Amino acid sequence: MGAQVQLRLLLLVATAVFASCATGGLAATSSQLGRLEGLRVALTHVDAHGNYTKLQLLRRAARRSRHRMSRLVARTTGVPMMSSKAVAPALQVPVHAGNGEFLMDMSIGTPAVAYAAIIDTGSDLVWTQCKPCVECFNQSTPVPVHAGNGEFLMDMSIGTPAVAYAAIIDTGSDLVWTQCKPCVECFNQSTPVFDPSSSSTYAALPCSSSFCSDLPSSKCTSAKCGYTYTYGDSSSTQGVLAAETFTLAKTKLPDVAFGCGDTNEGDGFTQGAGLVGLGRGPLSLVSQLGLKKFSYCLTSLDDTSKSPLLLGSLASISESAAAASSVQTTPLIKNPSQPSFYYVNLKGLTVGSTHITLPSSAFAVQDDGTGGVIVDSGTSITYLELQGYRALKKAFAAQMKLPAADGSGIGLDMCFEAPASGVDQVEVPKLVFHFNGADLDLPAENYMVLDSGSGALCVTVMGSRGLSIIGNFQQQNIQFVYDVGENTLSFAPVQCAKL
Repeated sequence: MGAQVQLRLLLLVATAVFASCATGGLAATSSQLGRLEGLRVALTHVDAHGNYTKLQLLRRAARRSRHRMSRLVARTTGVPMMSSKAVAPALQVPVHAGNGEFLMDMSIGTPAVAYAAIIDTGSDLVWTQCKPCVECFNQSTPVPVHAGNGEFLMDMSIGTPAVAYAAIIDTGSDLVWTQCKPCVECFNQSTPVFDPSSSSTYAALPCSSSFCSDLPSSKCTSAKCGYTYTYGDSSSTQGVLAAETFTLAKTKLPDVAFGCGDTNEGDGFTQGAGLVGLGRGPLSLVSQLGLKKFSYCLTSLDDTSKSPLLLGSLASISESAAAASSVQTTPLIKNPSQPSFYYVNLKGLTVGSTHITLPSSAFAVQDDGTGGVIVDSGTSITYLELQGYRALKKAFAAQMKLPAADGSGIGLDMCFEAPASGVDQVEVPKLVFHFNGADLDLPAENYMVLDSGSGALCVTVMGSRGLSIIGNFQQQNIQFVYDVGENTLSFAPVQCAKL
């Protein structure tokens, strides 16, 4: 079995420019929180306005994915990521000649990205080029990119009068929060920081509030519910839990509990003014609105169309997909150790003609709460537990029948040398994820990319230790419906731009 790679395969050419994944208006079916039935929200990709090529987009997404994967694993294991404040031991660093000077190999950021820098005993400053560039010289290694907490932004307004903000949506956490004045420590954002004193509907929540008891960490200060919410590494938000009127689609949602953060640390938040948690816990926006379902449909990485987020009664599989009987449904699994995540039961994989069956423990949630498989909107690349990843890689290598290639330039590991004659006749094995009662049968463009610069043909799946993640690259043009009332996840192939 094979899927021929044609022009639909994501071709990473340096001249193609990416445009917004989502812009435009919002729609709703009701104007009162108590009678709210459904909302339609447009999502914008975090790199939408960066004027990046497709290759740059995938590189940036892959780096953010590595960091997010590490962060999620840290949350499930309770072992924090390495602090940037750790004391460094003595080092022996190699240097090599370059253009009459000497270069030192080093890595910057978390996850670490390799660079070569000139060493200079005649100056003091340590520096590197950073995006966005005003004027930069050409370099052989990519410009650093900050790690992210998610890939898509949602427009909303907060307070009375309503002030517009963009916030990252995150299916892997619950808390809705934004930065608030007066700031103790705040990151830069493109819009003014929310000032609660300027809103007539703002109210700090008391310590007796049920929402306060739902926080993983809270502290009562002057009868107000103080919170600290961490994301598995040094990233965190801290402030006061409050109630406020949020506006979506000109629909006013009164008394939404949110974090008014005056101390917000970490470089993964800078794409927006805060986060909108869509997880399974009581603090998430979906839970607070009392909506039993939500759905999203993500357009292709290089598509200029918007990506819809559907809440409540609007969150149903499209009529065309339902008519074609292509809807697949699998149970959602609860993990008491990580109640926010959307876990599914991955039974096995198929690569072309090879069915990969692994021990049930390979993808299962362990007794200590680690492991398992989650579906996540904020991670681009899919990560599989090492046992499954190695089996997948072996099956692809056997059926691609192409030499291995270096995919480090785009942050991928499972790569093959494309033939000099081109990829038109390359037979890419089908990739199917077998869940409990449902099969996710992916088109080639949802798991295979071509780096036209290096000629590497790469599978957008990486290995991980413990937690496995179904990323949003694999979710392109597939509508996903999270039914938290019935504890099911449904999906079907849909042209998301037409939904």
